[in-house]
Amino acid sequence: MNRIEFGPIVTQQRLSPNETKYFLNRYQNQPKHQNINTDLPDLHQRGFMDENDENYNKILQPYILNHLKTLQQPFRYKILSLWGNVYRANDFIPPHIHNKCDLSFVLILKIPPVEMLNHKKKEGALVLRYGEEGAYTQRITPKTCHNIFPRIGELIIFPQNLLHYTNPMSHPQAERISISGNILLE
Repeated sequence: MNRIEFGPIVTQQRLSPNETKYFLNRYQNQPKHQNINTDLPDLHQRGFMDENDENYNKILQPYILNHLKTLQQPFRYKILSLWGNVYRANDFIPPHIHNKCDLSFVLILKIPPVEMLNHKKKEGALVLRYGEEGAYTQRITPKTCHNIFPRIGELIIFPQNLLHYTNPMSHPQAERISISGNILLE
């Protein structure tokens, strides 16, 4: 039997502990975290990072190239934007897509311990949605939603038009730090 792969291509890769620590230290030690104005709810903190930083690009390059290999196309790419996100209790990002790019990604730098999260409520999950859930009337409904409970150092790369969001965490001391970015294929 062959399974037919269909739908958006998403990869989940893991950076080394040193690479992850580099991003976390660079984000936390930036002199100023300029809050980014968006139509999304404010997080505890959201700030730009330098997408032209040579070290960021050197670290991310093999992971982005791995993702591009799965697309089976000889693309070149450019990182268009990078920003850090700090989520605390009850912070979340609602469903959205990214514009003016081809791929988006999330790199998890810090996540609360498992005992701080309610997994039944899918707290802290990155949720990816594809298709229209309510449009199916057959008895076997397709899977249109995928929850990723990220681990420290995980890099998730996905098409920019894949609807995605994060679920809030209720624990008062919960903190999640991630780097998000957009990639243009050339």
